Amino acid sequence: MLPSAPQPHKPKLLDQVRHSIRFKHYSLRTEQVYVDWIRRFILFHGKRHPDQMGAEEIREFLTHLATKGRVAASTQNQAFSALLFLYREVLKQELPWIDHFESDLKRRLAQHKKGAATATSYRGPWKLIYYEAYVEQADALGRERYLKSGSGRRFLGAQLRHYLAKHPLPTA
Repeated sequence: MLPSAPQPHKPKLLDQVRHSIRFKHYSLRTEQVYVDWIRRFILFHGKRHPDQMGAEEIREFLTHLATKGRVAASTQNQAFSALLFLYREVLKQELPWIDHFESDLKRRLAQHKKGAATATSYRGPWKLIYYEAYVEQADALGRERYLKSGSGRRFLGAQLRHYLAKHPLPTA
């Protein structure tokens, strides 16, 4: 009986990430930043393999960055891009839409007012000044994508300025 040849080992996850980034000709700095965010994501979740995690763990990590880490929105977006790259390009998994869709607005606003919503617990007090409602979730998600775009942000900023001009915030 001949000894069997050793099986080639599968590269470690972060090596797979590096290989995918290089294959797509991303910059060296992007590679370094993406690998760092992916490493931080794994460590945040107790060294669990990303195969065993999904959208909920990504939400938890990004919420932690915003609340405890107090990172800027652009930094949070960078971390999110790195994790999307990991799941789509390396693990070949599609994630469900990761933004938040709320079917019970009254309950959600009450959560924010009580400080029970992790992403906004350190802010407040809260007052609802604008909302949109859609019967179909797909329509709501499409509108949410627009409002998070550059044009949508400008639209919301203009509405907020208009409201605050008529209803100034009380001074402390």
